[in-house]
Amino acid sequence: MNSSIENEKHIIDSVINLIDDIVSYFDKHVGYVNDLNVFPVPDGDTGTNMYRTLKGVQSRIKEQEIFSISDLSKYISQAALYEGRGNSGVILAQIIRGLFDCLKDNLDWKMSTIPIALATAKNKAYSSVSDPVEGTMLTVIGEMSDQLNKIFSETETETENDLEALLQILSEFAKQSVTNTPNHMKLLEDSGVVDSGGYGIEIIVKAIELSCLQPMSLDLLTTVRTPEDSGQKIKQSLGQHFDHEESYGFCTQFVLISECEEDVLRSNLEALCTSLVLLSDTPVNRIHLHTDDVENVLSVTKSMGEIQDLSVEDMENQAFGSYVNNLNENYLDEDLFKMVILSSGEGNTEMFLELGASSVLSVNPEANPSVSELLDCFSQFENNDVDLILLPNDKNVFSAASEAAKITELNVTIIPTENLGQGLECAAEFDPQMRVDVNEKLMLEILPNIQNVFIFPSARNVSIKNEETILLGEPIAMKDGSIIGSSKTLDSLLIEILKNEINFDYERILILLGKDKIKAQVDDFLDNHMESVVKSNIETYYGGQDHYDYLVSIIK
Repeated sequence: MNSSIENEKHIIDSVINLIDDIVSYFDKHVGYVNDLNVFPVPDGDTGTNMYRTLKGVQSRIKEQEIFSISDLSKYISQAALYEGRGNSGVILAQIIRGLFDCLKDNLDWKMSTIPIALATAKNKAYSSVSDPVEGTMLTVIGEMSDQLNKIFSETETETENDLEALLQILSEFAKQSVTNTPNHMKLLEDSGVVDSGGYGIEIIVKAIELSCLQPMSLDLLTTVRTPEDSGQKIKQSLGQHFDHEESYGFCTQFVLISECEEDVLRSNLEALCTSLVLLSDTPVNRIHLHTDDVENVLSVTKSMGEIQDLSVEDMENQAFGSYVNNLNENYLDEDLFKMVILSSGEGNTEMFLELGASSVLSVNPEANPSVSELLDCFSQFENNDVDLILLPNDKNVFSAASEAAKITELNVTIIPTENLGQGLECAAEFDPQMRVDVNEKLMLEILPNIQNVFIFPSARNVSIKNEETILLGEPIAMKDGSIIGSSKTLDSLLIEILKNEINFDYERILILLGKDKIKAQVDDFLDNHMESVVKSNIETYYGGQDHYDYLVSIIK
């Protein structure tokens, strides 16, 4: 193999492995980042949003066949555009895009390109925010860039050729900058915290350093930063906010498909909101903003293009939840409870385990598990002082699960998940360091936002409204217990359902593939029959379940 091709492949593999390490390392720190979150709104989700952004980029890259550095950079930049979540996640996405937009034209990556890429990331991040505030993650990435460029301009070759020194310098720059954030913003100083988004950047930089130099240390935490006085200063600050009857408004984020220039979009939105972050790659625009009047924002935005991937969250309620629970009171020092899941299909089982399940009971779709079988599953935890949270993923299992929960000496919380799609979404909310009731609340809140469609061959002849007859073996689609479609092939029915069921008011679509389906073939079919923008919000996974060739979950 040509040495230049080998080198390029090595770089591609190294970057993909690095992304894996960053995601894994950041996951260990999510709770600590959330605890520090007071700006722009103390809603306790900065770490979660940054992690979801990183995880989303990782997932999209895994689905691509990448043969060149240019392709790698392009795919990472595109993935970041779509996966930015929340204020911190969208800014992080812009930093990622800045880095890789710069690197895509540098096919022979050298350390001398790092200061240039970091400067591009800084400029891109600042330009995405309508009203940049110092003392945030913008400050951290900016100071890192400025100091690194200063070093390279003053040093001849020593630093430029020493990867270890360079990464250690960057890590130290990030740490110092984060420590200094309260000196830039009085809110941070009064709350007794450093900036949470800046701390997230520090964690990412540390992950890069460890991945490249000390991969065995990735199991260890970096500097753990916690609020002063166990979060009492944050609680006092929140109390003052609620005493003054102020409102944080609504966190609103969406993708806008529009041919409008970025400056036009920005000028039309700035007057309607605060905390506007706009990522643009015409015609795709990722928009995050805070507003008291969501309907007005959406009305104006619809006049400029098509809205997709819409998410609206009441920040006042989120902040009040943090206030009532006093942050750290939600967290446990150890894993004091476990998640147990009922599942079918090897792919689904593997996904549940990756999401943190301690035990997955494989069930036969032809025979629901008995009370005795459930008790046998629970018994493996009886010697430990733990509580259980159970996802049955089948409404026909609820009765047996309730009886087993009454009999066992363990405390079992049952989440009423009726299918594997609901189960996976709830499992994605699982945090073993959070109290059981907090996990339960998060899972119950997401359940009403999940719509499910099941696509499979009919088991008998069926008449619909005494008009249409569906023959045995013909594909049908069912939703809420009713047939909503039929076709000659399973794949054509899938496309029909996707086009009929989705609208701008959805976040993403999860498709679980049955045991006879091949993911690569399904992805190719979707690529050829769905618009690329819509396809970008569709996630396909091999579940391996028996009954349903396609289980489609539409998450609102």
